[in-house]
Amino acid sequence: GAKAKSEITGVTFSTTYFYGNETAEEDLTMYTLATRKDDFKFSSFVNLVVMSTIKADKDGIGRDAHRNMPLISVYGSNIGWALKDAISYSGSYSQILSENFPQSMAATGRNCIHKDGPLRHSIPGIRFQNP
Repeated sequence: GAKAKSEITGVTFSTTYFYGNETAEEDLTMYTLATRKDDFKFSSFVNLVVMSTIKADKDGIGRDAHRNMPLISVYGSNIGWALKDAISYSGSYSQILSENFPQSMAATGRNCIHKDGPLRHSIPGIRFQNP
């Protein structure tokens, strides 16, 4: 069977970017990006890019408005534009989901962006129904 995140040595995982829609009787599917554990700076950067797509969605920033993404300096000035480019290329969280996952699962249920609370809140074991 598949290993849980904590069982894979030498690997760091990003924030989950997609949750499956399984019931309480099934294992929950979660998609993340994996990076080498010994490269903390790169792992942190990858996680920032994943989170920036979610934040862009919450702020209403998509491909067309990518210039509204902030510049970053924590990783050096030579990549300060990285979040602008990430959104320009891939779009916001909901744009990415709608282009890569079945419409019935994209940005709904566990993958929904909350505008007035935590960005996302996945409740394990509860299957969300589309409105």
